[in-house]
Amino acid sequence: MKKIKLTQNKIAIVDDEDYPLLSRHSWCLYEKNGLEYAVMSVSGLYNKSNKNKSLYMSQIVKSGKRGFFQIHKNKNTLDNRKKNLEYVSTNFRRHIGRIINKNKTSKYKGVHWYSDHKCWRTQITFNKKRFSKDCSSEKEAAILYNKKAKELFETYAYQNKIQ
Repeated sequence: MKKIKLTQNKIAIVDDEDYPLLSRHSWCLYEKNGLEYAVMSVSGLYNKSNKNKSLYMSQIVKSGKRGFFQIHKNKNTLDNRKKNLEYVSTNFRRHIGRIINKNKTSKYKGVHWYSDHKCWRTQITFNKKRFSKDCSSEKEAAILYNKKAKELFETYAYQNKIQ
């Protein structure tokens, strides 16, 4: 395991075998949706357009699969070792990704107040199918969400921390 310096005094972690290639470039810290990534600006051969483009370090370490989304298994987006990178379908991306919802009624993911029926509702989508259930309490809805998420997404299931 080797470390590569980024801007803002941050460090990216890479495998020993990837270090010689990656260390030849200047890497910057890029923040998006509250997550930090190691990126480099590309031009010339890599970028035929005149627009500024960034290339993620993780894309160089493990090349992509069409129709799939790259995730960092340990949720550390600056850990770009091959064993930490995996490709998952877009269903998993939506589930794992952070959802920014300004009108949020619950502190739990997949749970909201359903005003028409005056109850809490848990809801989760997988393969364009929506699973939902009405519950009498917010906590009960969060527990049901966790159970269904584990069933659908297995090891990648987001689990609400129930209080």
